[in-house]
Amino acid sequence: MPWCGLKAMREKKTYVGFLMILMQRLVTSSTRAIITTLEKRLTALQEPGEQLTMLPLMVEDEWNELDGQDQLESFLKTRLAALKNERAEVELLLTAARKVEARGPDAKAEALLEWVYKFQKEEP
Repeated sequence: MPWCGLKAMREKKTYVGFLMILMQRLVTSSTRAIITTLEKRLTALQEPGEQLTMLPLMVEDEWNELDGQDQLESFLKTRLAALKNERAEVELLLTAARKVEARGPDAKAEALLEWVYKFQKEEP
């Protein structure tokens, strides 16, 4: 994983790490690999206990002035809204990737098949 992906994971910015993995797959893998990554992320987003780990973006003094109930409400409101938005974006990307896959083999797969057929013809 690139250094920026590792830094994002250390800072609990899992969405940045996810995007880095997705971009890496975009430039090196097939449509199927991208779909698999998006499906895994969507599954993770549907498990709220795994995702509700970040505090709302708030100045520490402001956060400390809130009582426990207000902190909880602020936390849940911020995180649940972010999860809902991310889930919608991942679903949109997944739909687009599935449409691309439905069109037929991708360019890399076609190029590989051409090479295989070429080598088959060349063999005695």
